[in-house]
This record gives sequence, structure tokens and C-alpha cells, in this order.
Amino acid sequence: MERALLLLGLLAGCAAYEPPGLDRARPTYTVDLTECQENEPVALDAYNAKKALRWFAAPFTKPFRINDAIDACMTKKGYARAG
Repeated sequence: MERALLLLGLLAGCAAYEPPGLDRARPTYTVDLTECQENEPVALDAYNAKKALRWFAAPFTKPFRINDAIDACMTKKGYARAG
């Protein structure tokens, strides 16, 4: 039972990530967010594939690194945190 709950928690963490506190008033926000959500995991996979240790650690570190990469992508596109 505990393993099933752990697995469910891990899978819930893989849902589409949306950075908190960004300015969502721009009309291109959803397009830019979708682009970052699609492109950043691919770029992260290419980065991890360059070194064996990163490649083997990727299943454990990728969920955390994807969120950071999406945050950085949205910042590069000019979205500032609201507030």
C-alpha cells in the first residue's frame, strides 16, 4: 500500500509544471509556457546524455531540474515574477 501511494505521489509530481507568481496577463503566456514545457525536457535529456553519471542519475534528478529549467526559460522570455 505504501509503495502504491509513493508511486502515485511521484506520478502526480510529473504533471505539467507552471511556475508560480508569473505575470499571466500577457496574451502569449500560454503559448510561451507550452513551448517551455515541451522544449526544456528535451534539452535536459540532451544535457544528461553527455555524461554517464548524469544519465544514470536522471530518473531521480530530472523532475527537480525540469522545474528549474522551465522557470529559467520563462525568465528568458521576459516573464517576471508578480509581486
